[in-house]
Amino acid sequence: MNNIKIVEKSNSVSWEEITEVIHDAYAEREQQNLHFAAFKSTPEENAQKIIDGKCFVALDGTKVVGVVFLRCPSWPYLTNKNGKEKRYCDKNYGTVLNLSVKEKYKSRGIGRKLLEKLIEECNKQKLDSIMIDTSSSLKRLNKFYDSYGFKKIDYISWPTTNYYTAVSYTHLRAHETLSD
Repeated sequence: MNNIKIVEKSNSVSWEEITEVIHDAYAEREQQNLHFAAFKSTPEENAQKIIDGKCFVALDGTKVVGVVFLRCPSWPYLTNKNGKEKRYCDKNYGTVLNLSVKEKYKSRGIGRKLLEKLIEECNKQKLDSIMIDTSSSLKRLNKFYDSYGFKKIDYISWPTTNYYTAVSYTHLRAHETLSD
């Protein structure tokens, strides 16, 4: 773990490398019969995910072993449940996407470091909150997010998945001062 660095994606890291990490990390989910869209994502689709955000990578030397995307959309976080629109955040929030660590590097704290880097960036950008969603059946992963203060606020069945998604949210206050 000592030689793992978390950095913002640079031009020296290709979208093909990032996509390979995501596919490797999500292969276990596919074997569990959980069909995440990330498992079939393309390099082009992954590049599009950060048009309004950033990508952070975990490097072992020059080898990409982990990745996470931060999106900072200018539109509300919405879902459509039973024909009704539901709003979670109106503005100034970040969304965590595709927190991924290569299988042989899991359980070394890399996912934790990636999420901490993302939270640090959200505070730097003075975002109010962070949203994340994942399969509700992934108890260990949901407990991991809970340990960072994420609270489940809804469960959704997306048309593109075969599981219920737990939508979680945490409010950021680290950037506030007493004068705010």
